[in-house]
Amino acid sequence: MDGVPALAEPDAEYQGIYRRFHHLIADAAGDVDARPLQLVADACLVGRWRTTDAFHW
Repeated sequence: MDGVPALAEPDAEYQGIYRRFHHLIADAAGDVDARPLQLVADACLVGRWRTTDAFHW
């Protein structure tokens, strides 16, 4: 940022990501927020399809 590297090592970000993966696998854990998926699923359950005229740009 402003000409200064944000990370001292170019691969430090990826190393951190893979380190996190390693810990998750070793602990048989997960790191997922399913709430957005639940929101979409709920919307699909209560929504209705309605066919209308085609939209033309």
